[in-house]
Amino acid sequence: MRKALLLVCVALVGGINVQAQPEAMTDLPPLGFIYVEGGSFKMGDDISTAPDEKPVHEVTLSPFYMSNTEVTVAQFREFMGNTSYKTDAEKNGYSWAYTGKRWVEYNFANWERDVAGRKRCPHEDNHPVVHVSYNDAVAYCKWVSSKYDVNCRLPTEAEWEYAAKGGNKHQNTKFSGSDSLENVGWFIENSGDTTHPALSKMPNILGLYGMAGNVREWCYDWYAADYYKCSPPKDPMGPGKRAERVVRGGSWGHYPIGCRCTNRYVCPPNVSYANIGFRVVMTVK
Repeated sequence: MRKALLLVCVALVGGINVQAQPEAMTDLPPLGFIYVEGGSFKMGDDISTAPDEKPVHEVTLSPFYMSNTEVTVAQFREFMGNTSYKTDAEKNGYSWAYTGKRWVEYNFANWERDVAGRKRCPHEDNHPVVHVSYNDAVAYCKWVSSKYDVNCRLPTEAEWEYAAKGGNKHQNTKFSGSDSLENVGWFIENSGDTTHPALSKMPNILGLYGMAGNVREWCYDWYAADYYKCSPPKDPMGPGKRAERVVRGGSWGHYPIGCRCTNRYVCPPNVSYANIGFRVVMTVK
């Protein structure tokens, strides 16, 4: 299905646009992939009070494609409807939902439910999917890879931070795409404690939406608090196996300090929450 043409498909709500990009492919999955040129950047934040964001270190990355939004409810539904896959929330019998006052293990919460565990309405198909675990996100990537003959996976946290900061078009902004979080993200002060359409705020300079809010996002890496001290300088992929995976980005429930590009969060790979979704990256086979 792959063709060595200089094209990349950028699928937006209501249609598909094709933009010229180097070393891209046709027949891409309809996920709105953006080409991210390779380059080097400073990863981490020495000013932050979080010790796991230190030390700032230079990382060089190979080029990749990244979906311009988090995977939506509609996109995840296609996967579920074409496979016999059972999510961790369904196997566990619950996911963590937010009642408006506290987090609870909600027995009926799964990918079809909203933040509070209620059945989603059809008009919310363009919201980021939540109540999905790391394992669920990996299963989705494998399905996309097989269906479209591509290498699809979760982004490493280095790729995620590089893209959030604007790649080699690096913007020196407080949040991904702006110094004003209101412009680029849904967070605790404007979200109403719920998700919003994936394309409803401004993108960053690369055309990536929601990297400063709406939902947090699973990354490929296992988490180690001291990993930055020994991280390889070229295409780091995280430490060896640990207990938890890295989660990046802010969400509808975060204050601005938690929506910065450098924030690192953690979660066990078989657990799902109402504020965690995912986006994907792709490389050529």
